[in-house]
Amino acid sequence: MTENNDERSSYSPDKLLTGFIQSRFVTCLIIAVAIHGVIFAATSVHYRRYQLDPEGAERRKAEAAAQQAATISQEASAIATKAQAAVTSAVTAAAGVNGGAKA
Repeated sequence: MTENNDERSSYSPDKLLTGFIQSRFVTCLIIAVAIHGVIFAATSVHYRRYQLDPEGAERRKAEAAAQQAATISQEASAIATKAQAAVTSAVTAAAGVNGGAKA
């Protein structure tokens, strides 16, 4: 039993970690941590901008909502114009058919 304890105590932590340090495991671990850090930072940009400049964030949010409302209004106007043109075309075609039947 004492021989086993002596054997354990003869290894220094540096000597025990040599296998890990020289292997690909540590390199892969460092790369994985770096990638996670970059992804975390990239997905937190809007949150951090809001924390640093809440008034600006509210202003940007209001501008985006106004832009979205303007886009929806333009699309609705275009749809209404197309519908009106279709109705006018149908009425004109119907008048032509009815006018031809009377003559």
